[in-house]
Amino acid sequence: MNYFDPYPLAADKSIVMAWDSEVARAAQTPWLAEALARAGSDLFPRFADCYAQLRALPRGARRALQRQLARSQELAAILPEWLHGEAGHALQQKLARTLAGAALLLALGQGVAQANIINVTPKTPPGIILGDGKCSLAEAIIAANTDAPFDACPAGSGPDTIVLSKGTQTLTSYVPSIYSPTGLPLINSNITIEGNGAKITRKKTAAQFRLMAVQYTGTLTLNNLTLSGGNSTYGGGGVFNGGYLTVNNCIITGNKAFGGGAISNYGGYSQINNSTISKNTASYGGGGIFNRSFAPGYRGDVVLNNSTITGNKANDGGGIYSAGGVYADISINNSTISKNTASRFGGGIENDFGATYVNNSVVTGNKSGNDGGGIFNLYNTAVLVVYNGSILSKNSAGDDGGGIANIFGYTGVFNSTITGNKARGEDGGGIYSFGSSAVLVVQSSTLSKNSAPDFGGGIANIFGYNGVFNSTITGNKAGRSGGGIYNYFATGFANVGNTFSQNKAPNGPDVYSYP
Repeated sequence: MNYFDPYPLAADKSIVMAWDSEVARAAQTPWLAEALARAGSDLFPRFADCYAQLRALPRGARRALQRQLARSQELAAILPEWLHGEAGHALQQKLARTLAGAALLLALGQGVAQANIINVTPKTPPGIILGDGKCSLAEAIIAANTDAPFDACPAGSGPDTIVLSKGTQTLTSYVPSIYSPTGLPLINSNITIEGNGAKITRKKTAAQFRLMAVQYTGTLTLNNLTLSGGNSTYGGGGVFNGGYLTVNNCIITGNKAFGGGAISNYGGYSQINNSTISKNTASYGGGGIFNRSFAPGYRGDVVLNNSTITGNKANDGGGIYSAGGVYADISINNSTISKNTASRFGGGIENDFGATYVNNSVVTGNKSGNDGGGIFNLYNTAVLVVYNGSILSKNSAGDDGGGIANIFGYTGVFNSTITGNKARGEDGGGIYSFGSSAVLVVQSSTLSKNSAPDFGGGIANIFGYNGVFNSTITGNKAGRSGGGIYNYFATGFANVGNTFSQNKAPNGPDVYSYP
């Protein structure tokens, strides 16, 4: 059969019409026409099959697959003679935008991405039940990991997309794992789970286990999904990540773990986009997220974009805890860290050794039992940068640093606002900086309405360097000295171009330095 003449085949009329549109497009693109000609007479059946499968997908899953096709390096490698250079890449993106074009890409790629779609049978328990003729979530993960059929699930091939229908996947038992008990099989390949509003949860009466884990060789993308009820004695009640994790438009709530109630990122890379992490608990660190690196090749990097970390609890780092040396980084962009609680340090965030960047974000209403109601920054290699319109407000610490506690590290506050924070026990309502290696720089920012019962309503600097430039220090209160700024044996104090007003303290309402 000539590939331009599919009509002898029994096919859906809409599929034939879609095929005609791609043939017309090919006629204007010689290299595309050549690719179709080379594929031969079996191309249309493959196209029809791919088109039907794509059309049957939920819209969110279909769009995600089209985006994957638009940037697929695997597909370009399979068809190197025509998907090459800028023109070839542009054509690949153009084809992927339409249902017919995406189906043609799949068909030309010998169905490489066709098997990448693994549909979980609706209303099927998520565990492994062999021979029931259904594809469960656990079985789909095994098929994707092994690139081989498993029970009723088709074989995976390269990056795979597992599609869930809306509903609840309740895990009742765990799978043995090198990362401690986990409800679903370990992710060790490239897998996307299209949740379509589904929920994955652990049965309340089941044994303790987390929900998911990603090995260092694995890449997991979660879309439009809720994770809840995970309970790990190790790390990551919701997800343990040692590889690459992307979370899009998800809710991770009500999970528990030793470290990282929702997510434990251990030597991996995690990006959380447009998601909410709430009401999770960690007995050690990171009620919401625990981040740790342990070697240069195993960084611990977390990027938070347009997301909310709220109502989480931990011993240290109620919202986020990051540690493990200079290879542990947290980047928080256009996000909110709110109403988290730490019984010791870092109600919102604790950063030990590594670097934390807070960009155009809000850290508000967090509490710590000791230091750092909003953020706790610890050790001489620790770097904290708050910038670009960020706001730290209404945080409180049981001892020092209602907004920020900087112990031996570097803290820079640029073009930001620190307001309404309280050090309930001692010093530094807005910021507390302590230690001979501590460096605090505040530039083009506002510190207002912060309070401390002893020293430094706005800023308390003990032994370290304190530079405040072109900033507004207003309406802060200290019970003893330094309503605006308090310096004690400071190694240097720069006070340049600042505006002071309405600060209150018995000694030095605006600035008090000793000696």
